[in-house]
Amino acid sequence: MSARRSPSIVRRRLRPPLALVVCVLVLGGFASGAAAKTKPVWALRFSGGIAGKAKGFRTADCTQREPAGNQLAPVASFEIGKKSYQIQIRFDPPVQAGPRPFGPSASASTVAINVVATDGRSWTTGNGNGTATVNADLKSGSLKGQLVGAGPTTKPTMVRGKFACATFTP
Repeated sequence: MSARRSPSIVRRRLRPPLALVVCVLVLGGFASGAAAKTKPVWALRFSGGIAGKAKGFRTADCTQREPAGNQLAPVASFEIGKKSYQIQIRFDPPVQAGPRPFGPSASASTVAINVVATDGRSWTTGNGNGTATVNADLKSGSLKGQLVGAGPTTKPTMVRGKFACATFTP
């Protein structure tokens, strides 16, 4: 009998405990998920002074360090046709999920959006009207509203779409 039990005992000892297998699988899943980098997704469409769908986004770090708390400050360069632009969005601290209005009726600590063209023209939220929303992840959101031309010959433009940052440190 001991000869028969010997192989099964050896087999049992060679098998890892179920808890160890589960632990390795779970930790392995977290490690691979943490190592995977996601590319921030931007999708903006303009009409008016700027017209068309933005393409070729190149983004920068979204954390603007401030003594009173960090600003969520997405910045991206993009093209529409053969023209190049840069958009700068600034959410003042404290950064919280939800909509923030922009324009003349908005409070001073809300959101500001500026778009600058390489030819010098620019648009801002100043006397525009709209809403910028921060998603629950505090590093992405959406824009919808009118930006006002900063020069006498720069026509207003409507912006609609979404932005995303790879990281943000609140």
